[in-house]
Amino acid sequence: IDSPDSYICSSRPRRFGKTMAANMIAAYYSKGCDSHEIFSDLKISTTPSFENHINKYNVIALDMNVIFRSKLKGCTTSESVDYFVIPELRKAFPNVNIPQIADLSFAIQSIYNETGEKFVIVIDEYDVLVREHADEEDLNAYIDMLIKLFKNSYLRPAIALAYITGILPIIRDSFQS
Repeated sequence: IDSPDSYICSSRPRRFGKTMAANMIAAYYSKGCDSHEIFSDLKISTTPSFENHINKYNVIALDMNVIFRSKLKGCTTSESVDYFVIPELRKAFPNVNIPQIADLSFAIQSIYNETGEKFVIVIDEYDVLVREHADEEDLNAYIDMLIKLFKNSYLRPAIALAYITGILPIIRDSFQS
């Protein structure tokens, strides 16, 4: 967390515990719950950084399989992410002005700029749009969302950890990868 190696992609075959690991990371870091009891008997609780990190971050956990399959009619998958996540961010940060027309990266940046609050982003099944042969518009919008989140040097300080999982290896699919 908060290191040059804080962007992690776990690409493994099915049934290798990717979702369980993603859920564990979300539970460990999320301010939204007290998970001391879950982790107190584990080796991590003996580390000096345990209390520094447990339940100290804003966590955005996205299951892209669920979002892709339930996306809003007429919207891209990334627009559906914005539709579901940004209202939650507005509720959690009522004193931050997040414009009505904002995408996830802009909302995170606005919150970080005004509060200094950092985020942990967990994306499970990052590869579902490729596996399910999403239409080109949806796939390009999704890739654009990922680029804005993870290749944006201005946003980088706001993201303490990014953890994404999927079954496809990272490959070059076209001119974008």
